[in-house]
Amino acid sequence: MKIFYIPDGHRRYADQVGCSLAAAYRLGYTVLVDELIDPLLAVSEIESVDIFLLSNLNLRRRDDRDMEVLRHEGESLLGKLIEHCRAFASVRTVGSYLDHNVQLAGGSSKLVTLVLGCTTGDDVGCGEVDVFLRSGGEMRLSGAPRTIIGDYTQLYAIDALHPALRFADVQQILERYHHRYVREVPS
Repeated sequence: MKIFYIPDGHRRYADQVGCSLAAAYRLGYTVLVDELIDPLLAVSEIESVDIFLLSNLNLRRRDDRDMEVLRHEGESLLGKLIEHCRAFASVRTVGSYLDHNVQLAGGSSKLVTLVLGCTTGDDVGCGEVDVFLRSGGEMRLSGAPRTIIGDYTQLYAIDALHPALRFADVQQILERYHHRYVREVPS
C-alpha cells in the first residue's frame, strides 16, 4: 500500500492555541515523526509514504516573514527528518525547492518520499497512491502532483490540523480503506 499525506494547518493551529508559527512547525515535525511516519512504516502492508511538505503555490503566496520562519525552521527540521527516516526506510526528496535532491538507502525496503516544491502539473516521480490523506479538514491538492491520483486512489480529509494529528485519526481511515477496498485473494 502506498500513502500520500499533506500536513496542513500549521498557521491555523498557531492562531487557535496562541503559539508562534515556528512553534507550530516544530510541533508539526514531532507529530509527523511520532504520529504518522513511524506508525505507518510499522504497518507491514505499507510500502511507501509520500509527504507533501511544500508546494510552489505555497511558496508564491507566503509573505516574507512567513518565508523566513519556514526557511529557518523547515530546513533544519528537514535534515533531522531525513536522518530519522533512514533508520526505517530509504529516503528521497523530489521537487524543485532543493538545489540537489537526495536519494539515500535505508534500513528496509520501505520508502519515504519528501515532496518539496512542485505544482499539480508536475510529475515528480511519486506515482499513483492507494490512499491520499490531508489534515486540516479540506480536500484539495494544493499543488500536489495530479499524477499521484489513480483510478482507485481513495481520498480522505482528516479534520485535525496537522500539529494536533494523532495516529488514531489515520488508523481509522486505514481500517475503513482496508475493510472496503482490500479483498482477500481466494485460495
